[in-house]
Amino acid sequence: KDSVKIENETPLSITAVTQIAKAKCSGSSDGSATVTIANGVAPFTYTWDNAETNDTATALDTGWAVVNVTDACTTLKHSVKIEYETPLSI
Repeated sequence: KDSVKIENETPLSITAVTQIAKAKCSGSSDGSATVTIANGVAPFTYTWDNAETNDTATALDTGWAVVNVTDACTTLKHSVKIEYETPLSI
């Protein structure tokens, strides 16, 4: 008899969510962050709390940004704090 071995894919994991650029000032929406994933089953979708849908979000406000990453089997949620540039002082 022939046999077939069925293996499960390694589960999706978020390996990092990293702030790329600080927002220019408090309340501005110009901070950015990227999410890095490993494993999982394609296709992958990304949904940030500001409605961006790529692995990198570029219009993030200061505060906590949340990203949901979905593969064919599961959805994971992670957050990253977006800080702002040090204000000008006199």
